[in-house]
Amino acid sequence: MITMDGKPVERGDVTFFPADGPATETVYAYISQGNYTLKCTGGEKNVLIAGMATEEKIIPERYMNQSGLTANVSAENTVIDFELTAKPSRRSK
Repeated sequence: MITMDGKPVERGDVTFFPADGPATETVYAYISQGNYTLKCTGGEKNVLIAGMATEEKIIPERYMNQSGLTANVSAENTVIDFELTAKPSRRSK
């Protein structure tokens, strides 16, 4: 599930790519009402998310480029959720 400010992201794309490997292992999935499904190799992944949080609200650009989001993918992972926020945290600059 991908949410922004507690609500499911209506539509968009999520991208997983190796944190320290070749970009050829990049995997994309479509987001619909907060849900996405993808299969990828295990390991630490960087994650980018783009799309519409609601009909009038676009996911902030920081999640589309150098988002800082990561996921540790393993055989045991069946669910990896992301909780996005419209406002950057105080630590983000």
